[in-house]
Amino acid sequence: MDAFDTRHVLHFEKMKSVSPEILRNYHAFLSEQEETTILCNSVQYEMALLHCVRDGDLEELEKRMPGAPWQLHFGHFSDNQFRREQYLYVSAITLVTRYALIGGLPAIQAYTLCEVYMQKADSCKDAAELWHYFNMAIFDFTGRVHANKNNSINSYPVLLSITYISNHIYEKITLKRVAAHCQVTVPYLSALFKKEMNINFNEYLCKEKMKVAATLLTESSLSVMKISEMLSYSSSSSFGMHFRKEYGLTPSRYRYIAKTK
Repeated sequence: MDAFDTRHVLHFEKMKSVSPEILRNYHAFLSEQEETTILCNSVQYEMALLHCVRDGDLEELEKRMPGAPWQLHFGHFSDNQFRREQYLYVSAITLVTRYALIGGLPAIQAYTLCEVYMQKADSCKDAAELWHYFNMAIFDFTGRVHANKNNSINSYPVLLSITYISNHIYEKITLKRVAAHCQVTVPYLSALFKKEMNINFNEYLCKEKMKVAATLLTESSLSVMKISEMLSYSSSSSFGMHFRKEYGLTPSRYRYIAKTK
């Protein structure tokens, strides 16, 4: 072995030792953890979610996500509560990105989407906002993996449209507005979206808004009217009609069932 290789081996040997401070903190945090069965259940639940992302399994993800706040284990990343939530958000988005890549999502799409959601960690003001964007992200990634497996999304305008909807979900979004953003005509985007997504633009937009609404109903105390206004619906009755069509329940009933589980 030459001198260059020897130096690297020596450096590696030095780096292998763990500092006493790290060991002390490890043992301190370990003693604070809950029972092993809870941690094991949390790991299993986390892996089940990530496998949904990898497999593009939207149906299974929709079944599992309502229980996420109670079944996922959250470690002690920081003494600052909100910073801790930010660290958790960033690590969760990283894992979701990796499993989307494993599931076949093209790297350029996965890393671009990862960057978009990572930036939200700095702009969010509280844990509820972070949770909202994580919920949006995991469905976004899973949907793209699903579409990619079915070879449905191939065009840049449709990818750009979906990203635009995700980033402006609280605004009043129209096909005309999104077509202008994508620099294509309305008829062209409408036909292309339907062809690649197997759903028309307005139906997709409504479904995405209803996902956000469902999260807000279960994770916040905002009134139905306020949620309707936040999502730019013209009236709470219109919002309620769309919500019932999507979930088979009124928003109030959906909240009641979710909170009493």
